[in-house]
Amino acid sequence: KSFTCANLVVNQYLQDNSSLYFTIEMTKEQTFRRMVSMATGIPIKRIQEKMLSKNDYEDLARFQAGRFNDSEETLKKYLETKDFDKFQNDVTRLELRREAQMDIVYDPALTLAKIKSEIEHKVKELDIKLVVVDYINQVKRSSLPSRQGQYDWTEQIEVSKALKQYAQDYEVLIFSPYQTDATGEARFAKGILDAADAAFALEAW
Repeated sequence: KSFTCANLVVNQYLQDNSSLYFTIEMTKEQTFRRMVSMATGIPIKRIQEKMLSKNDYEDLARFQAGRFNDSEETLKKYLETKDFDKFQNDVTRLELRREAQMDIVYDPALTLAKIKSEIEHKVKELDIKLVVVDYINQVKRSSLPSRQGQYDWTEQIEVSKALKQYAQDYEVLIFSPYQTDATGEARFAKGILDAADAAFALEAW
């Protein structure tokens, strides 16, 4: 699920579009590393273990420079000095590009209120084209405990309806993967698909 979500966001970034990504199970750092791996073609394991070649570092530097305004001179200095730590320190002092951001929000107890607040604040500010919620079965209506627990089917249907409403209210595409059972049907509540404009079942080949 997370692989597909990250892939969507990276493809938006490569088209100079900004995305807002809500992650529940993976931290902000883990999610960002996965996106960097996809964008640069560097295997995630090499990034995690910092087993990077000279070309890898140059690819990372170009990727990072592309995220910030007026970064040309900083990138040029790195290509001369090969001091990646100094480059990272210098480039992150620059202003982030508003047109193309991968904004990541990590919250293990993600609620509809949190999603709405972040969308309301960032969709226009960053010109967000895509909102990803990874993933719908883990989102809660509120911080109060549900009577029937985390997998209450009525709660999941209400979450699905709310996400559809946010998409309409803020005029933004919202994507969220969902769990399936052994037959490929939506797990816990088929009704979560009622509000969706489109639902796709991806086969693992």
